[in-house]
Amino acid sequence: MIRSYVGVGELLNVAFSHLLREAGDPYDCFDAAGDREVEVFELAETVREIVNPDISITRPPWSFAEADRYVGDPAKFSSLASLYCVPLQDLRGQVFETAEYLDAL
Repeated sequence: MIRSYVGVGELLNVAFSHLLREAGDPYDCFDAAGDREVEVFELAETVREIVNPDISITRPPWSFAEADRYVGDPAKFSSLASLYCVPLQDLRGQVFETAEYLDAL
């Protein structure tokens, strides 16, 4: 499974900035895709490294069936983020921020 991620705060900042813009189109559509694609096992490894390096990750046997790819096109989201001065974090930053948030609950 291949995915691409952006932080929820980044998504909301871009979306609300775009909606509140006088010339904004309320029906405009854009993909909230991150700067890179990541295979879900790689994401799990990143989470493990940040949250608990001592745990192990297991996964079902690899399937060579058609790729499960859900990523979108990051070009428009990135340009909107830049237009509205919304800084975008890399994947490690997103995982770290999410882990800190969950730890504080």
